[in-house]
Amino acid sequence: NTIWSMVLVYPTFTIPFCTWLLMGFLKSIPWDIEEQAMIDGYSRVGAIARTVLPISIPGILTVVVFSFALTL
Repeated sequence: NTIWSMVLVYPTFTIPFCTWLLMGFLKSIPWDIEEQAMIDGYSRVGAIARTVLPISIPGILTVVVFSFALTL
């Protein structure tokens, strides 16, 4: 019974908090970077993959560490 309680409680806390944390981090990335990449010839997906994702790696790692720390 405890395992089922944990299966329900863990995602209901972790997923919204990690989403909120990552949204705040991604909102801090300036739109100009993506726009400049599109001016250089990248498509929108290419601009996100080649400019926004490398910049957002610290935020993604923060979310991963936080999620891992809650599982212990």
